[in-house]
Amino acid sequence: MCSSDQAETAARAITSPYQRDLALAGFARAAAKAGDLDRAEAVARTIAYLDQHGPVLAHLALAAAQRGDLDRAETAVWAITERYWQARALADLARAVAEEGDLDRAEALARAIGNPDQQAQVLVDLARSAALAGDLDRAQEVASAITDQDQQAQVLADLARRAAAAGDLDRAEAAATAIAYPDRRTQAMGRSEERRVGKECRSR
Repeated sequence: MCSSDQAETAARAITSPYQRDLALAGFARAAAKAGDLDRAEAVARTIAYLDQHGPVLAHLALAAAQRGDLDRAETAVWAITERYWQARALADLARAVAEEGDLDRAEALARAIGNPDQQAQVLVDLARSAALAGDLDRAQEVASAITDQDQQAQVLADLARRAAAAGDLDRAEAAATAIAYPDRRTQAMGRSEERRVGKECRSR
């Protein structure tokens, strides 16, 4: 089996510029998968064709994030010039950062995503992560930034349920009130009111 040095040399010896970049892209992905992030990054930055450059840097960013090297991952993301691949890489990185518990950084990355659909989905995931972690303030803040009304309604309804279950009935009511769809808003507010009545009965 060829060594990595031989494989890179063979790729660089290809005379067709596009085919050379294609081979180098494959080499960089393999290096990233093997954990050799320095080499993967160095090779990725020599790739000229944008249809190969973006995917390789996105792959490198994800590999770095999975190994906990979030600074390298973010550097790779911002080096991507193609909007599609940058948005995809930002989404993957935001989720990885959230899993590490850095919700501030994850939210900042999510808000930088240029694709509205991808941004909305990542914000949904972050809002749910914050709610699961008990950070209802952040969950509500992130939910308010979701531009897709259907996804926002789902998150707000879930937040209202969690807040009500935690006894935070004012927050539950606020989350329910913010739901754009009247039927879902009424349903969520009804559950909140049931909790409020039950709490009042127990206090008597």
